[in-house]
Amino acid sequence: MTYLLKKHPLLTAAMSYTFIYGAADVSEQKVIKRVREYKSWKTFRNGTIGGLVMGPLVYNWIKLAYILFPGRSMLSVLKKVLAEQLFFAPIAISSFYITSNMIDASPDLTKELKTKFFKTWLTGCMFFPFVQTINFRFIPMQYKVVFVSCGSFIWSNFLCIMKDENTTS
Repeated sequence: MTYLLKKHPLLTAAMSYTFIYGAADVSEQKVIKRVREYKSWKTFRNGTIGGLVMGPLVYNWIKLAYILFPGRSMLSVLKKVLAEQLFFAPIAISSFYITSNMIDASPDLTKELKTKFFKTWLTGCMFFPFVQTINFRFIPMQYKVVFVSCGSFIWSNFLCIMKDENTTS
């Protein structure tokens, strides 16, 4: 694993997020909602989004955050966490909903985003600052994406629930 993290960090991020988003969908369907009919296409869709969109986004965000706000001082960490919530989170949330709707061949790619964005973003603001404070302050650079992907398992369960929520509410 360490070899992959050092030699192929983007590929490792994509693989981690494919697994995390797919596993979160299985968890959401089988453990949280206890559905009778498992929908494998949902797991495929979410794993695809994780691997092709979210993993590379998170990998590049973490690199950019360290370019913009170098170091591990508390001030630097707080700047990264604030920038993530204000700039990166809206991009990541939008990417999730729009890509999901593209895969589902939805006629309106942004309707769901418009109705669910604020609740999703607000929930992320209550969750990710804690995860990313630990990540930016204490986790070595080559393990940052993998560490945040562990927190993303919980987040991905929430996204799966939000995705299934009726857009007319």
